[in-house]
Amino acid sequence: MLVNDLRDFYDQRNNLTAWHGGDALVLAVAAQNNNTIVVVHSVGPLILEPWIEHPNVTAVRIFAPCFHKL
Repeated sequence: MLVNDLRDFYDQRNNLTAWHGGDALVLAVAAQNNNTIVVVHSVGPLILEPWIEHPNVTAVRIFAPCFHKL
């Protein structure tokens, strides 16, 4: 499953949770699938604690582009 957090890199983020209820989505999918692989695509850090230790989450792959304002 894919969790996106593609808010504009230069916008101020109000929190470090997944965008559009992504944490609840991961928990819902993991509750139904015993081999859930989560792919995170984010422009910055995310808090993963709500689901990272769920017994059905077997892998997490994080893609975080590195942008620099020149």
